[in-house]
Amino acid sequence: MLTYSISIGCVLWRRIHHPSTLPPARWSLGRFGLPVNVVGVIYSTWAFFWSFWPSYYPVYLDNFNWSSVMFGGVTLISIFIYWTSGRHVYEGPAVLVEGRRKAEQAGERRWS
Repeated sequence: MLTYSISIGCVLWRRIHHPSTLPPARWSLGRFGLPVNVVGVIYSTWAFFWSFWPSYYPVYLDNFNWSSVMFGGVTLISIFIYWTSGRHVYEGPAVLVEGRRKAEQAGERRWS
C-alpha cells in the first residue's frame, strides 16, 4: 500500500504542479482522472495505516501483528542493498521516457 501511495502521489503531484512534464498517455480517464487518483492515494494511505494494528486486545506474543516488524525488516534490507549495489546499476524509468522521446523525435513509433 505504501508503494501505491507513493507512486500515485508522485503522479498526482506532477499532474497538478508540472503537467507538461508527464509523457503522453495511451488512454485517459478524462476529467475523472484527478479525483480517481486522489481517492486512490487516500485509500492506500488509510489501508497502509491500519495494516499494522493488532487484531486482538490485549496483545500477546501469539496474537501480535508481525507485519510492522516484517515491513521494517524488508525496508532496512532493501535500503542496504540499494546503497551497496543497486544505486550503481539502476537506471530508473526516466531513462526509458527519455529514450521514448528521442525515438518519437526521430520519427519512430515505439510502445515499450
